[in-house]
Formats: sequence, C-alpha cells, structure tokens
Amino acid sequence: MRQVPRFIGPLVALALVALWPVASSARTEPHPPTSSCFWVGPATPDRPEFNYAYPDTGAAYWTAQYTLPAGSHLVFNGSYAHARYQSLTSYNSSTGVPTDGLNDQHIQPDPGSTNPYLPGELRTAPHRAYALNVLNEPSPADPATRLPNTLYAGVPGQSGQALIYRVYVPDKNQDVTGGVGLPLPELQLADGSVLTGQDLCDAVQASPDRLPVTTLPLSTYLSLRDQPGMP
Repeated sequence: MRQVPRFIGPLVALALVALWPVASSARTEPHPPTSSCFWVGPATPDRPEFNYAYPDTGAAYWTAQYTLPAGSHLVFNGSYAHARYQSLTSYNSSTGVPTDGLNDQHIQPDPGSTNPYLPGELRTAPHRAYALNVLNEPSPADPATRLPNTLYAGVPGQSGQALIYRVYVPDKNQDVTGGVGLPLPELQLADGSVLTGQDLCDAVQASPDRLPVTTLPLSTYLSLRDQPGMP
C-alpha cells in the first residue's frame, strides 16, 4: 500500500489533489455494529451525559483517542451511512476545539461506488464505499494544497489525536450507524506493514474512554434560552 508523503511542496500537492490515490479500501472483517476497541460510543440523546451537542436530538457520536507511531497514518474504510448526514472531525484534545473535518459531500467514493449525499445521486445506492486517510499533520494553511479524502488530525505540541464520527438521523428501519457499521481503521506503518483490529488498537494506544467535553446542564441551557430578547 502507498505511504502518505510526509513533506509535499505546494506545486506537487496541487497536482496530487487530482492524482493521488487514496489507500486501498479492501475490507477483511465485518463492520462492528456500534463500537470497537478503536471507536467509543455511541453517544446518543438517550444517554444525556454523552450528548456532545445538546440539544441536538437526532445525532449519534463515536469518539476515538489514540497516538500514532512515528511515520504512520490511518486509513478508514467505510460506507456512506443511510442517514441525513455524516461527518468525521478532528479535535484539539486540550481545548475541545475542532481542527479539521470532512462531511459526507466532501468524501469521494471508491471506484464503482456512489456518494449518495451528492445532488442527483440515488439516496439508496447499493455501492457506497469510501476510504479516508487520517494524517498526524495540521490542516494546510492553503486549502488548495489539501490532499483528497484526507483528514488532517495533527495538533502542534500534542502527540495524540482525537476524532469524533457523527451520524445524524438514520433512515427509517436503519440502526444507529445508518445500517453500515462504523468506519474500519487500518494502521499503515512506516515500514509498509498494515495493522487492523486489536493489533491496531494496541499499537496506537487507543483509549477506552470517551472524549471529555464540557457539558451544559439542561437547567442552565433553558435559563439562557428563555432570557428576554432570545429568538
């Protein structure tokens, strides 16, 4: 499998936006239904202590906290959820501020698959696979130099990374993942070898804890919402 280039000049990066192939999306194991050793969750409105965006009552979240070995990167092999919306966002684990993100319309499908979130595409398309690279690098200052299907999850001064995967309003009769399970991570090491499953989780020191967030009590939210002058 191809290794992600570590240092890319602006002109080369511009060319790679169109030409750089995303890593293989071959799947060798079934999607975990709701959680795994890598993904912690789901956080849903039924568990208010885990609701990351109260009062959003239509979303489910999964979090991941991990540390990549030197020279490695992650590849997520997934399928577009049967849902209204999905996204993958990286966070500064110290401040809780988002650092980069890809939503459904900005994720290119695998060859032979369809992105059902794009205008004019079939919402129930049967072939809906994609692959994303996740790098331990900060987001480029110039958006034109971004690589396709790439999330930049590195934060200067932090060795670890934090992600949140979000699925909003699954279709009728679909489970909380939108009927497709969770994106499966592959760890591509500097020597070209690939780890999955528990071997991956051990190598990246995946945390079993949910990403800590500062929550707002319902009573506080209601008092702020109902102040005079609030819409």
